[in-house]
Amino acid sequence: MPRRHLITAALFVIAALAGSWWAAYALPSDRGPTFAAAATAVATVVLAALTGFLLQLNADTVAEMRNATAATQRATEATQAAALATERDARATEESSRTLREQIEREWRPLLVLRDEPNLRAVQEFGDNQVNVQLVNLGRGPAVNVLVCLWNEAEDEVWRSGPVHVGAGGTTNLTVFRLEDKRNDMFDFNPPRSHQAIICEDQSGGWHRFSRNDPVPDSYSGPGSPLDSWAAFYSVVLNRLPPR
Repeated sequence: MPRRHLITAALFVIAALAGSWWAAYALPSDRGPTFAAAATAVATVVLAALTGFLLQLNADTVAEMRNATAATQRATEATQAAALATERDARATEESSRTLREQIEREWRPLLVLRDEPNLRAVQEFGDNQVNVQLVNLGRGPAVNVLVCLWNEAEDEVWRSGPVHVGAGGTTNLTVFRLEDKRNDMFDFNPPRSHQAIICEDQSGGWHRFSRNDPVPDSYSGPGSPLDSWAAFYSVVLNRLPPR
């Protein structure tokens, strides 16, 4: 029912009640009560009908509010689902980017090997404290600040070169010196024990240790990578913190 009809009905009820009151006092005693009773009855019927309509209208309003609340809840749930899907997509994109970056870094990192590993015991028997070795970079990326470390296990001696740089596909000759320092935590002691450690950093700042002429190095590229003893040793030699 339109609002104007509600107002008309309310005014009619008021008029009927006012008329009944007027009839009770203004009309003659033989007709006043009859007219007042009739007006009151009509007003009562109209008021009852109006009350019933208002109750129904209130019920409809409550139902509409419930429907609106349910629709809002569904919209909220849909928004949350969309947010979760967006978050999953963002994680997947980040993972794909990280995988692609790691693949590019693997393809363009150095791969260092010694052409011939010297017999340090034989060198020691001749009384020499240094030996020349040939270092080869078989990788597609340059090797920066390369350290070649050799371990004479029988005498518990460490031989080490100074830092050198080797370009991609390059070869260099360098000298390895016997040290008084007994520190040997740069070597991989997992069986089979390694007697060489070739440590370098690549062009993107990652650190790598090659052992046993293995083409797959141990690597450290910052947080998320284990800071093993060889990386801590390399940090001391370079006199700077590991990459972050």
